[in-house]
Amino acid sequence: MAVGTLANSWQYDFQIKGYGRQRQAGLRTKVEALEAERRARSDLISGRRRLRLAEAYEQYASATTMKDRSRDFYGNLWPQIEPTLGHLFIEEVDTAAVPISKWPASNPTPAVTPCRTPGVGRNGLASLLGTPELPTI
Repeated sequence: MAVGTLANSWQYDFQIKGYGRQRQAGLRTKVEALEAERRARSDLISGRRRLRLAEAYEQYASATTMKDRSRDFYGNLWPQIEPTLGHLFIEEVDTAAVPISKWPASNPTPAVTPCRTPGVGRNGLASLLGTPELPTI
């Protein structure tokens, strides 16, 4: 295990016989460098490869059997998503972390629509289904 410091950052550098030299610099803390080295070492030995969202989307789009209309829709939507999330690894993607202002305009946040059926309200539907009344919040 070789974790060292550079001028303003940390790096890891290791070599496993048959796999070559592995190194990464620019990590902020020693703990971050140790964790990155551990992850890189285990990924290398297990043969696992971390995919970026852009690579995963391309693989999915080429392998799926979705209808042409859906393929066109997502093909038009992807250029709006890629600059924001395409560079992230799959494990790092969390849609809750993306601010609403970054969401594509073609896919607005759906509004919650209340039930407008006469006679079927919040607890009316529960009584029709034979379930106990819903608690009030």
